Amino acid sequence: MRAGVLVAVRFSCSHGTTERRVAASVLFLAEDTMDQWSNTKLCDVGNLILGIILFASPWIFSYPTGHESTNAMIAGIIIVVLSIAALAAFTVWEEWINLVVGLWLIVSPWVLHFAGTTAMYVTVVIGALVALLAAIELFDVSQSSRTMVRR
Repeated sequence: MRAGVLVAVRFSCSHGTTERRVAASVLFLAEDTMDQWSNTKLCDVGNLILGIILFASPWIFSYPTGHESTNAMIAGIIIVVLSIAALAAFTVWEEWINLVVGLWLIVSPWVLHFAGTTAMYVTVVIGALVALLAAIELFDVSQSSRTMVRR
């Protein structure tokens, strides 16, 4: 279901068809803007929040100094920077890197040997969510490019 915002635009004109065309154009523009915001930007905002939580997780959950906290802070910074960049100007490579970072977070507890700790659970859950949001956004971009080709 598409959300739209109708903005009333009136011109002093003797023809009613011009007014309808302008209103329809504004409606389609507003729908496209709402779809773009709801589909791509919300995923980036979600990743931004997850990155901030991941960065702060060593202090929130009292991780010991070492691989757990370093991994969380570095990955959190990467996710935050990529999310801010994607909010400023979207490019597909940002989402691919977010997907890779999310997948890294899922396997990192076993690679860095902190499995079975609180840090593992936090890292795996945030990694899965980051990877999921990136995959959703990549899927959405691929679907919108197919739609544009068909038009």
